Amino acid sequence: MNVSTPGVSLMQALEHIDDPRQTSNGTLHDFREILVIAICAMLCDNDTFEEMVAWARYKQDWLQRFLSLKHGIPSEDTFLRIFRLMDPKQFECA
Repeated sequence: MNVSTPGVSLMQALEHIDDPRQTSNGTLHDFREILVIAICAMLCDNDTFEEMVAWARYKQDWLQRFLSLKHGIPSEDTFLRIFRLMDPKQFECA
């Protein structure tokens, strides 16, 4: 699928990024939801993981309109681990 095709949602575009975590380590948060939160937070001028989490907590009611957030807002450490492990080329292509 060409992700630049009109009508492709953000979640669909992010499906092409491999989740670098091992599920056996007890992952709680949905990988793509973490990426959506990070992208939305960055678009709102929140550049650090601490700012992203603070923004997400403030906007949690709004985020839950389109994300399940089954285990709430991920911590700063979760964002840090994801972005350290994730393939930046895949993220850029999405």
